[in-house]
Amino acid sequence: MTTNPSEVEQRAGRRQAPVAPPPAHSPPASRTGPCRSQDVMNERIDVPPSPVGDIAPEAAECVGILRRTAADRLENLGLDSLLDTAAIIVSELVTNALLHTSTSQILFRIRLVDDFLGISVDDSMTVHAEKTAAGPTAESGRGLELVAGLLAEYGGQWGTSDAGSVTWCVIRIPEAE
Repeated sequence: MTTNPSEVEQRAGRRQAPVAPPPAHSPPASRTGPCRSQDVMNERIDVPPSPVGDIAPEAAECVGILRRTAADRLENLGLDSLLDTAAIIVSELVTNALLHTSTSQILFRIRLVDDFLGISVDDSMTVHAEKTAAGPTAESGRGLELVAGLLAEYGGQWGTSDAGSVTWCVIRIPEAE
């Protein structure tokens, strides 16, 4: 199923069927006993054509919609302490996929596994995401550095799939939740 921004908003409260297999880098189980696993959000987003390095307005709108929908879903799960962090990560990973690839579709997923929240963006392109050292006057280039810093604060990590099409991260859920 493919969606455009208005369809994502309309379905924001409904659970979506998985659109991508669980990544091989699923968060490690940190408890003894049964694994708690739940798909929180799965979206397939059609991306209008735009040159690499530019984002079409319709695609830019999707970033905000995914960020708000993800925050709503996490709030419904009682993960309030992760709302701001997850919103930034969602924005950065999706924007990175839109800006640095010529993909026509993005698969976006949030999954809860035990004490970890996993977020992944599959742009179906074989471009590996990399942190760059942005200069002091650069207007962009700090997204993955920001993501890495936030994840370090929560005991998380990020990476890319071997093929480079999936950029993922896992965030440890604070114990109070």
